[in-house]
Amino acid sequence: MFGVAFKASSVLSTAAVLSLLGVAGAQQTGTNKREEQPAITVATCTKSGGCRTEMKSVTMDAQWRWLHDARPNKFKNCISGSPPEWDSGVCSGAAGCAEGCALEGISATDYKHVYGVSEVPDGISL
Repeated sequence: MFGVAFKASSVLSTAAVLSLLGVAGAQQTGTNKREEQPAITVATCTKSGGCRTEMKSVTMDAQWRWLHDARPNKFKNCISGSPPEWDSGVCSGAAGCAEGCALEGISATDYKHVYGVSEVPDGISL
């Protein structure tokens, strides 16, 4: 019984790792704006161990980022129209656009002044 569970676990682990490789290789990372996520302190507390704090960060969903043509010196948006659709002049289909479009980061200045997200002691302000 343990041999079967180990094999199933091994197959699932391999599948999970392979699926991550496909995702990691598909979307292009933009090079025009560096991602500067606001930091936040998170506390984990237990009765026996008290509280332990860790520094984490928050991020903005891809919907709020600039998605543009990833080719050198090309900056046209990959999505246009209403309702929004892939711009066929830049790419076609989800797979082709994931490969041919770059998703930009959000600077600390933009997090604060464009989206209203800023660091405050022990948290963030929205």
